[in-house]
Amino acid sequence: ELDVIAHRIERVAAVPAEAFSADCPEYDSACMVIIRLAAFLEREEYAPYMDALTSSEKRALRTTRNIAAHSGYQNMDDQLLWTAVTRNVPDMIERLRAAASRGLVMKMWIVNLSGCAYPIRERRSPGSHRHLRPTGQAPKGSQHTDVLKP
Repeated sequence: ELDVIAHRIERVAAVPAEAFSADCPEYDSACMVIIRLAAFLEREEYAPYMDALTSSEKRALRTTRNIAAHSGYQNMDDQLLWTAVTRNVPDMIERLRAAASRGLVMKMWIVNLSGCAYPIRERRSPGSHRHLRPTGQAPKGSQHTDVLKP
């Protein structure tokens, strides 16, 4: 999902700020960047990574998404939208990717008390609480006992 958003950002960034307006196709891409990133924030499976964004960034994304999706382009400031999409959002995506990467590493491997690393998988209990459990298979050639490995 973040790769799709990043690709749209590249399209928007290819247009100079002075040429960016509701009349250019990249304007729609900019709006979709905001809409999709805001939707990303609302998905339960990504909730653990949301600490990577500040509360004001989350509020700004939701507000901008609401304007783009519900109020129409006449209520958008073209230059602010271009700046947000080409300057602010890439930093947010980088932080989300880093948080997701750290979370993925922590979810994928667990080191038991004897120092052996085991991959883990997620399962849901009937009460829909998340549990992680070892798969019972140690990684081939694993001799590292002091770090978690992807």
